[in-house]
Amino acid sequence: MKKSFAAAALPALFLLVAPLAAQDAKYVPATPQLKAGIVNKLPQPQYPAALRDQTPRPTGSATLRVYVGASGTVDSIKLVKSSGNPELDKHAQDFARKSFKFSPYKVGPTPTPWMFDWTASYRAPATAAKPAATPSTPAYTPPSSSAAGAPAPAYGGGRR
Repeated sequence: MKKSFAAAALPALFLLVAPLAAQDAKYVPATPQLKAGIVNKLPQPQYPAALRDQTPRPTGSATLRVYVGASGTVDSIKLVKSSGNPELDKHAQDFARKSFKFSPYKVGPTPTPWMFDWTASYRAPATAAKPAATPSTPAYTPPSSSAAGAPAPAYGGGRR
């Protein structure tokens, strides 16, 4: 009897999902109050400087699952939904890892690890307008005096 593709793929899929599920079990999901008070107020990253010269500039939103330890530091970050650009995804992960610091979250008197999903949105910045060309003006040179001590002509001309 042949196994269907789904039946054959199920054990492999379980091996991929099981570590994530085990990690999620250690962390309490953020409560609505925590989301409203902290998670929804987290800063957004600036557009990566390394991508500003690309044409067209990549855009998108990367959704991350952020795991915060009992001490309030970020333990790990997983990419939940890609922006479609690996460089934007990596930038979002690096930004979250460096920027997010929290007070310990307590359930009762005990500091507790917690997790939340956060989305980094990237829009390409407008191209900077090039400055308008300014007409070049020749540098002013004061008139010099002649060797005999007579003043030089006022408008640099010769005799009229």
